[in-house]
Amino acid sequence: MPLPSPNPTPPRTNTLILYYSSAQQLCHHALSGCPMRTGDLLGSGTISGPTPDSFGSMLELSQGDAAPLALSDGTERSFLEDGDTVTLRGFAQGEDYRIGFGRCCEQISPVLTYTE
Repeated sequence: MPLPSPNPTPPRTNTLILYYSSAQQLCHHALSGCPMRTGDLLGSGTISGPTPDSFGSMLELSQGDAAPLALSDGTERSFLEDGDTVTLRGFAQGEDYRIGFGRCCEQISPVLTYTE
């Protein structure tokens, strides 16, 4: 089931606050021996800003479980749960362009453990 939205406005952040620039990340990736090809995507991980409206994870938004988020269905959550659907959207924008990767959705499944 989709996770009810705690806020209709998603967090906003900016790659300008990253410790390493995109060029530095690309160099690190290529220097480790991994070939890069046209169309490859590099992920930076969570990009969080300094203010609550730019926090990039539920852990930050809930202040480490100290302030659970009130969801639109009346429940409170601090962490994602099995069965939740997470949707990511992203883009880069300049004066005369906007490029994105569309919508990426996946449902969280329980971890399967095998015992003998």
